[in-house]
Amino acid sequence: VVIIPFFAWRDWKTLRAFAFWSVAILGALVVVNGWGTLSFYFLHELPRIGAKLIDPENRSLGNVLQGFIIGFRATAPLISLVWVGRLFSILVLCYAGWLSRSRRGDNLQEGFKVEMIAIFLLISACLAPVSWVNSYVVGAPALIMVGKRMWEENSTIGEAALLSLFMISFAINRFPYLGMTTPLVGVALGIVGLQRLQRQTNLERVSGEAASGLL
Repeated sequence: VVIIPFFAWRDWKTLRAFAFWSVAILGALVVVNGWGTLSFYFLHELPRIGAKLIDPENRSLGNVLQGFIIGFRATAPLISLVWVGRLFSILVLCYAGWLSRSRRGDNLQEGFKVEMIAIFLLISACLAPVSWVNSYVVGAPALIMVGKRMWEENSTIGEAALLSLFMISFAINRFPYLGMTTPLVGVALGIVGLQRLQRQTNLERVSGEAASGLL
């Protein structure tokens, strides 16, 4: 999930490095475990992750959809809802990648890039097949950035409300359905953040074009 913005930025150098180290790690795994173990994991076990049972402690988007629609006491998830959750996750990632795109000639600020990567880390925790509460630690940088803007009175009402609801979903365990809103609110918070960054990028582009026209 986190490599999506690098595609959006057309940062081929970073993607080549990522591909190289992925192949190197895969080669090491094959040497240690052999093809049989890896094929069993990737072809048999991995597709079943997140589709075995409904667990209130699993705060992933797919599990939440199952819980809200058929109840958290159900013994097994509905396969149709599993695919709905996967399709919705793909749509979220496509939209987030589109919001992260940059035009040729754009020079995105490093701060923008860092914040986008932090947002994708948050979204990855929300969309993963299995996300226990401690999995959301990867979203801490994005939450800190939103909190910093709130402190500086530089955030929108929507961002502030989503961050507050996100934190409440962790703090209150008495109402399980409120707690299970975590991935939904997290995705919304991430999308709102990417939309804000896109608006700021467009404003900088327009300002730059206007300045060039004057020159």
